[in-house]
Amino acid sequence: MRNDQIFVLLLVVLLPMSGCFDGGGVGDADAQDATGENGTTVINNYYNNTSTVIDNSPQLQHMYVNATTDIAYTITISESEALEIVSQSYVIVWDDSRNNNAPQTQNSAWVLNISCFDGPESPYNFGNAAGLLWKGEGECIYTFGTNLQPEPFGYAYHSVFYKIHDLS
Repeated sequence: MRNDQIFVLLLVVLLPMSGCFDGGGVGDADAQDATGENGTTVINNYYNNTSTVIDNSPQLQHMYVNATTDIAYTITISESEALEIVSQSYVIVWDDSRNNNAPQTQNSAWVLNISCFDGPESPYNFGNAAGLLWKGEGECIYTFGTNLQPEPFGYAYHSVFYKIHDLS
């Protein structure tokens, strides 16, 4: 008799849970929500850890100049800046019978003057300019050229790539 009692107890417990009896008692498992909303709530546990990268590297600048004198171009920087020459070159077209007007290519230009330089040497001693250039106090004007005076030449076509670094 004990087995029959366990069987009946299991029927009483399992049948309502299985949904066989829809008598309104237990078992509204398939019923709709009373609020009338049919949306699905998604819990997103993703955290956006995006870092903003600010590029403080100086912008590459380019200057192209057609010069007929030894002085080709100047670059001015402020007190809190430094000048870097990345690359420069020029083509000279001679205006004389000795060279038969033949063009000549140079891969650099000369520093002819530095306005903020107060040393005993001439800026010519800096020679061909490449890389970061000497910087004195205050605003600085760099004058570049061919360093060919007094030789006559017709035209010098200069191209320079440079960067101005912020030192502040």
